[in-house]
Amino acid sequence: EEGGGDEETLDIKEFATLMSVFSIRATREQKLRYAFKIYDCDGDGKIGKEDLQQTLEVITSNKMEPEFMLLCVNQVFTEADSDQDGYIEFDDFAKVVMNTDIEGKLTFDF
Repeated sequence: EEGGGDEETLDIKEFATLMSVFSIRATREQKLRYAFKIYDCDGDGKIGKEDLQQTLEVITSNKMEPEFMLLCVNQVFTEADSDQDGYIEFDDFAKVVMNTDIEGKLTFDF
């Protein structure tokens, strides 16, 4: 719906852009940036503890005990927040997932 101002809908161009990330032709960098955006809930270009907590709540369907979630969030920040400023920047995120199979996990053959 064009011009409706509904931020919950995608136009065809946005949909195509979204789906292109899952293409075999999408680069590792594109996939990393897309994954980073998933965790950056408030869209400020960095992942804060609140962002990570919101993402974990969605991923686990709010079934993670609050104490365990806090422990997980703090552990991730201990390992990933290289400058200890309370945020995980894209470069920090990329280093953490560098040894994962992000291409395999974010690729569909279509």
